[in-house]
Amino acid sequence: MNMEDLINAARKENWEFVDEKIPKVCNDVKVQDKALKLLADKNENIRDLGASILEKARIDSDRFSRMRSPLVRVMRNDDHIYVKYRAAFALANHEPGEYMQEVLELIKQASKDKAVSEFAKNYLRRLKQ
Repeated sequence: MNMEDLINAARKENWEFVDEKIPKVCNDVKVQDKALKLLADKNENIRDLGASILEKARIDSDRFSRMRSPLVRVMRNDDHIYVKYRAAFALANHEPGEYMQEVLELIKQASKDKAVSEFAKNYLRRLKQ
């Protein structure tokens, strides 16, 4: 399985396949680098994939500090609400830093959305500890 398979599945909105495969590849540094680039793709499903990979990946704090700014940009400015939510989830999972309040506000909003409410509620519990 390679990144092109994941990208094609995201493009086709085959989220079951994507959700099953992300945990198997997300800890690969090359996959993480590609995911960071996907945040700028014109297709919202591909941007969603990039943020979802970064959300689930194990990334050390020094390396993640270089990813924080692009994720914040997506969280603030993306046109697609689920891409914004996924970027906020990635930040929440890896330390939002100075953006904690902004991340919390967006995740509170996500907690009212049926499609992502369970993810959002889990992040809210973790962030409020």
